[in-house]
Amino acid sequence: MRLRSIIIGVILSCTLAIGYAQEIYPLYPGKIINSISAENLEKWETDPVTGTVRVSNVSIPTIQVFPAKGSNATDAAVVIFPGGGYVKLGMNTKGTDVTNAFNAAGVTAFVVKYRLPSDRTMPQKQLAPIQDARRAMQFVKENASKWHLDTAKVGVVGFSAGGHVASSLGTSFRDAVIDSVPLKYIRPAFMVLIYPVISMDKKLGNGPSTQNLLGKNPDDAERARFSNQLHVDAHTPPAFIVHAADDNAVPVKSSLLFYETLLQHGVKSELIVYPTGGHGFNLVTGNTTDKWIDHCVAWMAANHWIPKP
Repeated sequence: MRLRSIIIGVILSCTLAIGYAQEIYPLYPGKIINSISAENLEKWETDPVTGTVRVSNVSIPTIQVFPAKGSNATDAAVVIFPGGGYVKLGMNTKGTDVTNAFNAAGVTAFVVKYRLPSDRTMPQKQLAPIQDARRAMQFVKENASKWHLDTAKVGVVGFSAGGHVASSLGTSFRDAVIDSVPLKYIRPAFMVLIYPVISMDKKLGNGPSTQNLLGKNPDDAERARFSNQLHVDAHTPPAFIVHAADDNAVPVKSSLLFYETLLQHGVKSELIVYPTGGHGFNLVTGNTTDKWIDHCVAWMAANHWIPKP
């Protein structure tokens, strides 16, 4: 059964790569930092109803490139972190589907299959996702010339728990304790946060995401360390935040607080709160929430990361 799961995972990986005709790179060319040698139990699944592709047990991180092509290609890029509560990653609905929208706006997109916290494969599981995110930013900026990118126009996009990863990049990019990636590579130009997990606070966060990242009984200091609203300063990148008021998984008040904190520190940002939409909305629901990408592209243009239409 285990062999069958591995074979299915390989087939799905190849299907994604061939279907999108894109390149997939390992995040770490050598030994993966903060890792324990163990059997690779990565598992890919496709929802028979929605067609959503999810991957779990990720211990070998990769980055997939979706270059913008044609006359509208710009020198801007986004690095996308899918969501899934730190237990799975939605690799199409919250990853590769979104790349089409950014590509249409001339923006090159990178989708990161980051490690999911596991005591079996990581000595410090709570650090692995952000370490992979920092390494992903380094990869993109070091190779910017290959895709004709301006390193000052590389932002991040995160959905749900992926929003926690993305906002961690924007608020802890100067934390040298996490890894040895040079500071110049880490800070994103901007953050796009879609129904993001921002905080590990009991009243503001998502319980399962907190437990999956920090364990069953994290102390107050550990919760605070990974609560990104507490680490905003004047150097935090601008954010475009989208949330639904009726989100029962991640409280909208966490995004409201993050937005307010950004403004208090003089970080110009934008927040859209839809009255309905729940958690996990995407670009193909046929609802008002589909329009967030149009507002996002307009916001990027207004801030001169891409040309105005």
